[in-house]
Amino acid sequence: MNLKSIVKRATAPMVAFVCVGVGGLLLLPRDESNDQRLPTLVAASDIADGTDAARVRSRVEVRMLPPEARASGVLSAAEEIPDGVLAYSHESGQQILTSSFAADRIAALGDDFVAVSIRVDSPRWVGPLVITGRIVDLYEVDAEEVRLITTDAVIVDAPDPENLGAKDDAVVVLGVRKDALGAVVLAASNNAIWLVGS
Repeated sequence: MNLKSIVKRATAPMVAFVCVGVGGLLLLPRDESNDQRLPTLVAASDIADGTDAARVRSRVEVRMLPPEARASGVLSAAEEIPDGVLAYSHESGQQILTSSFAADRIAALGDDFVAVSIRVDSPRWVGPLVITGRIVDLYEVDAEEVRLITTDAVIVDAPDPENLGAKDDAVVVLGVRKDALGAVVLAASNNAIWLVGS
């Protein structure tokens, strides 16, 4: 048998051997200890907007994620959380970003909002807060008509409704759109403002 025929006969088994060897290596589990994974701060549970930074720090955890899974501006540790409040709600597992925070609850609403404090009796604000939450529409109600003042106002601060009687007045702090501020103040001064669940 000459060399040419030996090479011809051995070529097919050698190619098969190489293919099986390479395939076997590809099927072996990879050691991921060498993968570059970075500490990434995420919410450990649902966190509502307006939550202060100190409480947010107690409700986060660090997960090791590959760089391509990390959002731009994500924090790496709870110590990196800036002072202020959470600007928007976060769900469990959502990454915590530098842009997740604002200086205060009004700043968290955006540049179009301002804070206003009004004195109002319980029946005109407690129901919407308890039943539908902090987002409300504001109406002016007088003997002649009912007028919508503004939508999507936010109850920023208010007394605990459980401690109020049916006729008790309370000071409620609202975040309202700047263009509606005058109408809100006028309606409140006329004791004609009502909050309605949005």
